[in-house]
Amino acid sequence: MARIHGYDAVPAALPAGEIPLADHTETRAPEAFLRRQLAARGFHEAINFAFVDAALLQRWGLEAGAVALLNPLASDLGTMRTGLLPGLVEAIRRNLARQQTRVRLFEIGRVFHAPATAGAAPIETRRIAFAATGSAKAEQWGVASRGVDFYDLKGDLEALAGPAADALAFAPAAGVPWLHPGRSAAVTLGGEPLGFVGHLHPALAKALDLDGELVVAELDLARLEARSVPKAGELSRFPSVRRDLAVLVADDMPWSRLEASLRTTLGPLLREVQLFDRYAGKGLETGVKSLAMGLILQEVSRTLTDSDVEAAVQSALAGLARDCGARLR
Repeated sequence: MARIHGYDAVPAALPAGEIPLADHTETRAPEAFLRRQLAARGFHEAINFAFVDAALLQRWGLEAGAVALLNPLASDLGTMRTGLLPGLVEAIRRNLARQQTRVRLFEIGRVFHAPATAGAAPIETRRIAFAATGSAKAEQWGVASRGVDFYDLKGDLEALAGPAADALAFAPAAGVPWLHPGRSAAVTLGGEPLGFVGHLHPALAKALDLDGELVVAELDLARLEARSVPKAGELSRFPSVRRDLAVLVADDMPWSRLEASLRTTLGPLLREVQLFDRYAGKGLETGVKSLAMGLILQEVSRTLTDSDVEAAVQSALAGLARDCGARLR
């Protein structure tokens, strides 16, 4: 290279060997933080091949957009993975076959999809996936043993989101072939799709020869890493007021829709809403449930009067009736 470009173009200063450090930004959570969070919650990191068997993707219903290799390492490694979970669940199967009754694994990696333009490079997306089976907690004497469930992984996801956990929203997952239709959720973060969390579909679990419940999650890593910079807000010097409501809604109405309606209707006046009771059964119509909630109301500039609180409650009930078909119990 020196002969091509000329010896006089070679700088006279010797290289210092200093390694520049990348600036840390508060608007992004590094992968190391996510790894530490999952490790602290009992997960072990797995590293799987980015190549999988095409039959495995078909079993999961993830074969759309798969990229086949022209010269695969082996017959069962002939396709680029379109999701992290097929390989991660295979690792869990191998652990279960070796008498590991409680397995919690996660993986951070890339998935690949065929490009829209022929001849272009495959589309690479960074994902994070984690899965758990067996008991929710390690064997001990102080707490009764129970199997891991949806809410355990939901809590793990909220811990990963950190300060952004308040922006998470969960809705029933529809049309996802590898998820249980009634025990899973599509996750959004700030209104943008983030991924899925839930129990594995029973038919898929049977096809994979899995016994017991397996709860899984796969998320878009770039969106999960994004963080908004916290901003200090004004603390009210005036007392808050709590009003409890119980409303009747359809049994398939998710709580997230009611909470969204309340926050839209009441705005900054609603400091907090707490769901503290759910009832369905004797005394209620078929297909109807009762949800009891506490509304915490507070103003920054003044003390709320009884008329202010009553007007807020009536507005909340009107909004719930309009948005969710709810009626006061």
